[in-house]
Amino acid sequence: MTDDQQPLTPVEAWKTWTRADPEWEEAKRRLWAMTHDERVQAMRAGRMSLRLCLHWASHAPHEVPLLENEWEFIAILTPEIAEADDARPSQRERVTESLIRCPDATGSPSE
Repeated sequence: MTDDQQPLTPVEAWKTWTRADPEWEEAKRRLWAMTHDERVQAMRAGRMSLRLCLHWASHAPHEVPLLENEWEFIAILTPEIAEADDARPSQRERVTESLIRCPDATGSPSE
């Protein structure tokens, strides 16, 4: 912090933490507009962020598929599950594949 910068007051800091995030609100709206099966398919295809998966799990934990008694979106990241099913693409591979299929979703300017 330089001399001319002042730390945020508690009220200013609180405002930065609670400010509206239209993209997040839209992502949540789209999530709940899906059917249960569509949410599961989107998660398995790597089209849902970890934040969105956690939101889903916190609001409808009974809907999220379990894998070895853990939410599937978390379990697939563990070495025990990843090594047990080498034929299944990793989360990184699924996300990469989805970005290749839908390049405009990255937010980068199109050429």
